[in-house]
Amino acid sequence: MKIRLLALMCVFGMSFGSTQAFASTTTDASVSGSGMGFSSLPATTSLSPLSISQDGSWMSSYSSDPMSLTFYDSRGTGDGFTVSVQSSQLTEVAPAGGFAVGTTPLQMPKGSLILYAPSSIIAEGSTNAAATPTITGVGYAAIDSTEYTLATADPGKGMGSFTMNFAAGAIELGLSPSEILVDDVNYSGVPTPYEAVLTWSINALP
Repeated sequence: MKIRLLALMCVFGMSFGSTQAFASTTTDASVSGSGMGFSSLPATTSLSPLSISQDGSWMSSYSSDPMSLTFYDSRGTGDGFTVSVQSSQLTEVAPAGGFAVGTTPLQMPKGSLILYAPSSIIAEGSTNAAATPTITGVGYAAIDSTEYTLATADPGKGMGSFTMNFAAGAIELGLSPSEILVDDVNYSGVPTPYEAVLTWSINALP
C-alpha cells in the first residue's frame, strides 16, 4: 500500500514540476540601398512666341503649363541631399541644312531664362510625409547663369520618393529689344528658334 502511494505522488510531481519551457531560433534579414536619382522629369517646355515691339518695351514669355519632376533617395542612409537645376544659354537651333557659310548661331544673353521656385513637394507611395525635403529656392533665379538650389533634405530626411511641382508660368524668358535676336539669313521670313538644355541634379550633402 505504501508503494502504491509513493508511485502516485511521483506521477503528480512530474506533471506540475515545470510550467514553462523556452527555445530560440534566429531570423536573418538584409537591406541594400539603390542610390538616388530622378524617376521622371518635365517634358520639353515651350515658351510663348515673342515679337519685338515697336515701342522698345521689355519682352517676356512664359511656360503655359504646370510641370513636375519626381526624385528619390533609396540609399537608406539618411545622409541628406539637395536638388538643383541649371540651364545652358538659349542658343539658335541649327537649320535642317546647317548654318549658312559665314554665319554662327545666335545666343540670347545670360540671365534671360528665369525659373520660379517650386510650389510644393509631395511624398509618394509609402514615403513618410515628415521626411519631405524643404523648398529652399526663394523667389526665382536666372538658371542660365547660375545653379539654382530648389530643395534640401537635411540629414535624417529625404528618404523615399517625392514629386516637386511648379506652377504654370514657372519658366520666364525676359529680353531687351536692343539684342540681336533674329537670324534673317538662316531663318528668312520665319521666327528664329532657340533652345536650351536644363540639367537637373540631386547631390549628396558634403
